[in-house]
Amino acid sequence: MSNLLLLAISLGVIGAGLKIREEVFRLSVALTGVFLLVWGFALTPLHHQLIIELCLLVLVGLIWSRYLKS
Repeated sequence: MSNLLLLAISLGVIGAGLKIREEVFRLSVALTGVFLLVWGFALTPLHHQLIIELCLLVLVGLIWSRYLKS
């Protein structure tokens, strides 16, 4: 359960970091979000990790195919 909490907090922190205009604060908040994302992903059970990785691969494939068409 703590892994889902860390993943949710990290996505919120990264989203908030993208809205900040000051470069130093933006970088520090984004790095904090990435740290929490990696930490939450490391605590996630293996079958959830595989599902997340599969979804990311499909997403990258869709983005790449749109890139190749344009």
